Amino acid sequence: MPAAAFELRGQLGEIVIDNPPLNLFSEGLIADLRAAAERAAVSEARAVLLRAEGDAFSAGADVSGLISHVTEAADLVQEGRAFATQLASGPTLAHRATKRILRAWRSGPGHATLANS
Repeated sequence: MPAAAFELRGQLGEIVIDNPPLNLFSEGLIADLRAAAERAAVSEARAVLLRAEGDAFSAGADVSGLISHVTEAADLVQEGRAFATQLASGPTLAHRATKRILRAWRSGPGHATLANS
């Protein structure tokens, strides 16, 4: 079972994180989130809700993999920006301010402001 999945309920899409007990972010969860976002992008959803099962949305990152695998901070930022780009440019009717924030963040410092995005 994936750690995150897309579900369509009428015109509302849901990306649900289900990685018990703490919904820790890991390479596997990030891959599942990207796959869920890709499914959402080609769905009939007019809006997508990102939520998590359990008591906490997420308690952070799963650092157990850091013992044998080091990921450069720039790579993590690049992955995050790619995910933000995917969400901001998708066909869903996300709130305009949300899309401006995502566009500004994915562009990085000095490349965009909320006023001109």
